[in-house]
Amino acid sequence: MNSRPSFLFDPVEVAKLLDGLPHLRTAIPDPAQEGVESVAFAGMRKSERQLYRVLSNIHYGHLESLLRSLDFCIGRGFTQPTILRTRARGAFAPALSELHAAEHLLRHGFEVEALDLQKGSDPVPELVARKGALAFAVEVYAPLEWEGLNELTDELSSGVKNLDLPLDYRFEARVEQLRQFDAAHRLLSIHPGELARALDGQMREGIVAPLLDEVERRLEAGEREVRVAHEEGELNIRVRVEVEEVEESRERLPARWGVVSLPGLSGYAPEGMFDRLVHCRVRRKAAKGQAPRSGLAPISLLVVDLAHAELTSELAHQGYRTSFEQTLRERLGAGLLGHDLIAFCASRSSGGEMQLHFLMSEDGVDPAAAEALFGKQLARS
Repeated sequence: MNSRPSFLFDPVEVAKLLDGLPHLRTAIPDPAQEGVESVAFAGMRKSERQLYRVLSNIHYGHLESLLRSLDFCIGRGFTQPTILRTRARGAFAPALSELHAAEHLLRHGFEVEALDLQKGSDPVPELVARKGALAFAVEVYAPLEWEGLNELTDELSSGVKNLDLPLDYRFEARVEQLRQFDAAHRLLSIHPGELARALDGQMREGIVAPLLDEVERRLEAGEREVRVAHEEGELNIRVRVEVEEVEESRERLPARWGVVSLPGLSGYAPEGMFDRLVHCRVRRKAAKGQAPRSGLAPISLLVVDLAHAELTSELAHQGYRTSFEQTLRERLGAGLLGHDLIAFCASRSSGGEMQLHFLMSEDGVDPAAAEALFGKQLARS
């Protein structure tokens, strides 16, 4: 089994949902033709496209909101093709950041042009936004902290939840610390960044695929309680999957519920995380100069979406903000690596607005440009 899941869905229900999303409906194929037929559930289908993960789970409010955002943007001429097509979760999250940036701009009265399909070897930003005399070349960057760890838990939970078996059940996926002490009886801890970096695609495949295969095999064999585990000694982790309360499904699609738990993570500080994020990642992205070198607009803007940076609570804490502001001055203060504006935002906010946390501006930029982008948020940033 490949660790990439196929998402089970009801094509009739998805079609009804799309009736209320007319712009999205015209941008994707008929759900009745998407993917392949389910083996266990008559009339149901399954797809590896990440979009169908969203379309089949609108009972989660944030996913329903995402579909409304997607429909809104398509209806105003902005289409993000990766969101519509990709099967890779790693590509889906950055594409969402681009979508949210476009929605923010559209709701602030800009016309937005997507440049994804024009990218080649030349530096090209994600968007060009125009409003009256203002024009911005916009890069969007979504750094994913602890990416490998998040991918591991997502692949486990999605894989178990979408097994094509006619069964309902409850499940738990756990990543545990394997050893608490080293040979000298010193306390061991797991640093999330180091663990995440070690969990690359090949490592995750070697963990997840055998676990899912074993769970599926034992459920097919009639077991009503399954516990499997995989140990990675060098990473000091044990990965467990447990399935309980197994019953025959009675509905058109299975009823499944699960939780994911991680080990205690330590050895990191928010100030250090933010400094490393800016110094190593944001600077590298900015140095590519996709917006300023493109020549597509007089003002260049880099939007850094912090929604997946694992710093959500610290961004609102004044003590941390002071340290973060010092990092920005030290790491980006001289010239912004050629950009006119760099905005540190979070896309997980309400009303189609990206929440502004920090805005850095070159001296020559007209303040009206920042006002057009973020309005009243400038007073709070």
